[in-house]
Amino acid sequence: MTNRQTYERILAEDRIAERLFPIMEEAGVLAQLGIISISKEELDGFPFIASVERYDHKMPIPYMARYIGCPLDLSPISPGTGPFYFPFVSIPGKHPLVADDLMGKKRKPLIAHEVRHVVDILDYTWSHPEYYEDLATLSLGIVSGAENLERSMRFEIDKILRLEPNALKAEYRAGAKTILVPLFFGSSEYECATCEEFVWIQLCDDLRQIHNAYLAKFPASKDEVKKTFERLAVEMCGKAVGPDTYARIMGITKIVFGSLLSRRRAQRSRSA
Repeated sequence: MTNRQTYERILAEDRIAERLFPIMEEAGVLAQLGIISISKEELDGFPFIASVERYDHKMPIPYMARYIGCPLDLSPISPGTGPFYFPFVSIPGKHPLVADDLMGKKRKPLIAHEVRHVVDILDYTWSHPEYYEDLATLSLGIVSGAENLERSMRFEIDKILRLEPNALKAEYRAGAKTILVPLFFGSSEYECATCEEFVWIQLCDDLRQIHNAYLAKFPASKDEVKKTFERLAVEMCGKAVGPDTYARIMGITKIVFGSLLSRRRAQRSRSA
């Protein structure tokens, strides 16, 4: 039985949210993430577990939904299952930008994004069981020594390339069309013309952010971080990003800002 089949079989159990709650509590997941409730939800026929967090609980970066995975002993629910890497979607209960219900219109595209992560991580970990060990030793939040910089960076870039495109497509299909472009005086909305454009821009920005996160974590190795990321970007991201890979990733905000200005000039010309 594949990981996805196991997941769906577990979620088909009666009162699954009620029975999962004490298991997650015993594992320390509820206290660590500030989770106050969990529920079984469904999106496009796929069942998943959604948790609601206290918004002010250890959230340095605001978000409206995120995918989380944690090892749980599910034998009390499904004898013989034992430890299982259990993915779910976690949602801040009172996000200041969202005042609607759990699966409300504003939040649905982001929920669709995270649910796609749940599906893809279940499939990927079935064919690549080494992911668990790599996650525990190479992820950005874990790695500490610069000697593991390249292996860690390769892991994080590969994770983005494997998991983000499908999730971004799901987000776009669920109604997300615009991207916020930072400006000197605030921000402006840029509406993507196609799904491909939406995925490409967001993917480049995700890669740029992971580059900057490594710079922030290893300030004494900035030159090594830049050189390693540039080399890995060319090696790993060319197909997804296109030619001039590193320049496109690092200059994505400027590229989108230029497109936004071009559109506005064209609109003014048509209206003149």
